[in-house]
Amino acid sequence: MSDMVNSPAHYKLFGGDLEVMDLILDRCAPMHGSLAYLYGNAIKYLMRWPYKGARVQDLRKCIKHIELMIEEIENAQIDKNE
Repeated sequence: MSDMVNSPAHYKLFGGDLEVMDLILDRCAPMHGSLAYLYGNAIKYLMRWPYKGARVQDLRKCIKHIELMIEEIENAQIDKNE
């Protein structure tokens, strides 16, 4: 049985050698603020999808976070162009 608080099975990658949190922390390190948060959540929902019943809900959550990232990036580009 997995430890659902400290090391849930649906967040383990590559046979348990790596956890999604490790991947997120590594990939989000150069980012700041809400982009890091949104990117990390998108990764989380996508990576856990096949291990939590392959629910469409997790894919929709992933898409929502990516859409929010796109909005933030587009808004930042508009601000730069003003």
